[in-house]
Amino acid sequence: MLGGILDFYFFSGPTPSQVIEQYSEVVGKPAWQNAWAFGYQQCRWGYEGVSELREVVRRMNDSRIPLEG
Repeated sequence: MLGGILDFYFFSGPTPSQVIEQYSEVVGKPAWQNAWAFGYQQCRWGYEGVSELREVVRRMNDSRIPLEG
C-alpha cells in the first residue's frame, strides 16, 4: 500500500500574469543564467588553418563575444 500526502495549489489569478506570479511565490524563481550560455556555440572543427582561426578570434574579440566559459 502506498501512502503519502498530496498538496494541491489553486492559483486564482485573475489574470495569467498574476497566476504566474502566484505560482513563482510557491515554487521560487529560477536562477539567472550566465550571458555566455545563451545561444552561441563555437566549434574548433572546420577551420582550414591557423590564420583562419586567428581571424575568427579577432572578430569575436572585436564583437565582444566571450571565447571561453
